Amino acid sequence: MAWHSLGTEAEIKRIFDFVIQRGTGIEVRIPGEDETFFSKVDRVVPPSGKPLKDAGGELQLALKNLSPETGNHRIRTSPAVEISFSFRQFLCRFRSDVLSGTGLNSVREILIGYPRMLEVEEKRKEERLYPEFPDFLSAVLTHTDKNRETRTYDLRVLNYSRHGLGLLVEEEAYPLLGELKQGDFIPEITLFGEALIVRLSAFVRHKSEISEGPFAGSYVVGLESEPGLEEHFDDLSSQSASTSASR
Repeated sequence: MAWHSLGTEAEIKRIFDFVIQRGTGIEVRIPGEDETFFSKVDRVVPPSGKPLKDAGGELQLALKNLSPETGNHRIRTSPAVEISFSFRQFLCRFRSDVLSGTGLNSVREILIGYPRMLEVEEKRKEERLYPEFPDFLSAVLTHTDKNRETRTYDLRVLNYSRHGLGLLVEEEAYPLLGELKQGDFIPEITLFGEALIVRLSAFVRHKSEISEGPFAGSYVVGLESEPGLEEHFDDLSSQSASTSASR
């Protein structure tokens, strides 16, 4: 789906109020770096000596220190940064200047410019199944990182649709989370179910922190699949419905 520009000051403020209040996780990309870092927006900061209400267009965003920690030095030596995050049914992103950390909390936070515009893309709307008893027990994929080290990951399938699926990434798989970027192609994923095995390829569409429920604090990686999942969707949908009806 296409990205749209949002430049309304009140709407941007509403989004950041929500992100700060909910503690929404954000992805941080430093130009020239392959690794993706993670953080949260701590607060909106006016320039030194000005009250927030009088700051006008000079606002700043204070980010909490990055994870992994190696990003904290790299971001402070970079002139700019790219930020992306989820807001309700939307994906949002912007590019901003990195400001020198000279405030009282400069060791614990990173200051960046407050965006005057956000790019917004609505997440895919289609039938998505959250089976009570999962049709797929796990998704297995192999990834080779930038150091040419290969590792196999066995991830839980949170949900799926005709064209994609959401994979749960918990702490032990965070190295994979840092390597994957939006638009990356995964050539082979094997889905294991009680009644079938499906092999498919997919593109990474988003990475989002889970803020509520039993998996709060973990992440979901949204994938858009190549042909492979769609041909099984009707059978899986019927199987899920019959399982619910028999309870």
